[in-house]
Amino acid sequence: MNPGVLRQGIDIDPQNLLQIRFMVRALQFPPLHRVSSNMGGRYTSNIRGRGIDFDEVRRYQPGDDIRNMDWRVTARTDKPHTRIYKEEKERPVIMAVDLGKTMQFGTKRAFKSVTAAETAALLGWAASNNQERVGGVIFSESNHIESRPASGSRGVLRLINTMTRFNAEQKKTESKKADNDYFYKAILRMKSIARPGSMIIIISDFQQTTEKCWTLIDNLSQHCDLIFINIFDKLETTPPVSGRYGITDGKNRTILDTTDRKTVLSYETLYRLHKNRIDEYCKKRGITTIQASTEFGCKDILNQLVSSNRRYRQRKRA
Repeated sequence: MNPGVLRQGIDIDPQNLLQIRFMVRALQFPPLHRVSSNMGGRYTSNIRGRGIDFDEVRRYQPGDDIRNMDWRVTARTDKPHTRIYKEEKERPVIMAVDLGKTMQFGTKRAFKSVTAAETAALLGWAASNNQERVGGVIFSESNHIESRPASGSRGVLRLINTMTRFNAEQKKTESKKADNDYFYKAILRMKSIARPGSMIIIISDFQQTTEKCWTLIDNLSQHCDLIFINIFDKLETTPPVSGRYGITDGKNRTILDTTDRKTVLSYETLYRLHKNRIDEYCKKRGITTIQASTEFGCKDILNQLVSSNRRYRQRKRA
């Protein structure tokens, strides 16, 4: 196979991700949360922290917030000083895009990895149109690469380039020693770069999450808004028609016998339990969750986000 040739639905195609920009523009993609003041760009999340940048230290003036006192400078100069902050005018929207081994699978239209990249591009272009900074962490068992948030199309283009290069390099060199803790480490990295008030969008099949992952995500949700995009393939939810199928994970081989009713029930239950756990987790914490099938493209995800935005506005009015 020519390594320079992109395989449709298997490899991440940067030209396709660029075209999504025009879909977002034509459909007038709405923000999930509307801002209630004219500060901080056109749209923001429900800020759970300062959401502001440090500007300077100056002499204390009557009326300054005592919580912003800089006690080190005060002690050094023997005169009261306070830290001054300026409002952040653009909210960072940071994507965590999982391109691990379980994402390199798909039976309908595209691999889960390609669907994840399309979703990241869709949300990235929408955030850029809403005057928000876009960045992300692209990760798998073998590596993770950070794309620092940037304004305008620059942030989205950088994210697209990072996803494309990451996916191509990963297919060339399979890691000999896979890191089974990679999801946790990626979220830990997100925690270190996400400022209070950031929008964090995790795009994954969530197959590699552990208890400590959920604990870390809990910590993130205290200061940031979260969206989960659960990528799945139809074959994961419903077994193939009655028959005996040889299956492999690349190393081991076995037979899937869908003529056996118990096997079919066990198969269907496995994914249902996985999905229910994610849904219950998100419901308890007020996290928006979107189900993204490899069978459908960005329009389906867009419709779900529009519906989610409509429900959010209705709750706010109630």
